Amino acid sequence: MNILYIPNKDPRLKNGGSEQRTNLLWESLKRYGKVYTFLLDNKQDTDAELIDGEYPIYKFRSTKTRLSPWRTINSLFYRMSSFSIYIRKTVKIKNPERVFDNVHFDLVVTRYVYPLCDYEYWNIAPLLIDIDDHPHQVYDTVLKNRLPLGLKNIGKLVTKWQTKQILNKSVGGWIANEEQLNLCGKNYGFLPNIPQMPSKDYNVAYSERKNLFTVGDMGYAPNKEGVTRFLKQIWPCFHQKHPNVEYYIVGKGASVTEMNLWNSFAGVKYMGFVENLEALYEKTLATVVPVYSGGGTCIKTLEAMAYSRPCISTEFGARGLSDTIIDNEKGVLLFSNAESFVKAYEKLQDSNYRNSIETQGLDVISTHYSVESFNKAVDDIVLNASHSLKK
Repeated sequence: MNILYIPNKDPRLKNGGSEQRTNLLWESLKRYGKVYTFLLDNKQDTDAELIDGEYPIYKFRSTKTRLSPWRTINSLFYRMSSFSIYIRKTVKIKNPERVFDNVHFDLVVTRYVYPLCDYEYWNIAPLLIDIDDHPHQVYDTVLKNRLPLGLKNIGKLVTKWQTKQILNKSVGGWIANEEQLNLCGKNYGFLPNIPQMPSKDYNVAYSERKNLFTVGDMGYAPNKEGVTRFLKQIWPCFHQKHPNVEYYIVGKGASVTEMNLWNSFAGVKYMGFVENLEALYEKTLATVVPVYSGGGTCIKTLEAMAYSRPCISTEFGARGLSDTIIDNEKGVLLFSNAESFVKAYEKLQDSNYRNSIETQGLDVISTHYSVESFNKAVDDIVLNASHSLKK
């Protein structure tokens, strides 16, 4: 089987939540045959680059178009919904079949829904979509809040209409939040986010642990907005009661303004990119997931559980996890205000309690968020699509 893979990042990367999922799906699809990656990458130094190998990767930049009233209108709609409102024929930009020496594709798999508005990938071969973060939730929790009142309803209508149009072109796919399956079409299944696991040298029993940290792409609005909200609303009260505890913010992408603001809080340090996260996990009592918007299942919540560290999270940061995990505090403790955050931290001072939820959290990851469970979810949809197409 020849599969055309349309990701949003280089599938060889594993340095973030989106990259990890992209890589896992790439590796999983390889079990079916040869995978050809066709990647729009506007950071390219050249117009296009073909990375040869057993599974070739073709990177290209988008074609510049002249400024026009239509392009201006499209830009406005894109800002409202992340969707284009027009479709550019793939063959007029880059034709994947010609790029890869006239390969005939049996299946197209894309990461996310949005790129499909620019190119008619469904005309190449039957289409499977890894929706990942559902556009409805992303709009309601991220995009809508940035629009003036008069544009909110228009943005919502564009998002719903474009999502429906694209999903109707597919023969199935996956979603990262099981609770959102009802927003998808036929032959869609739950595909869990899979966190990175610690190495065999990881010291899970490191004794002196008291500090907290948050990790994520700090160029991503839900992450940086969540950190700022946490520092303003939660941290001052917590720091007053626990002045010896430090809070580290990890991840590249923060602006100079954000860096200066965050570092102005006593006990807080913005660390930027940290190469050895494992060492940081070892010395941390718990991680903090202070997000209130976004989509899918928060990969950093799962990663903390994989590293046997409790995660103190907003309710939104624990989205996609079952009530059994949340209610029984299997690796995750929820907070909604400063008082509940302080209470969660202080509960973790009991080593027996802390060890119990750490063990249960790791068990959840091992049972439900393994590479094996990921591959099975991929298989269920690919095989169903294959059977229906043969009929």
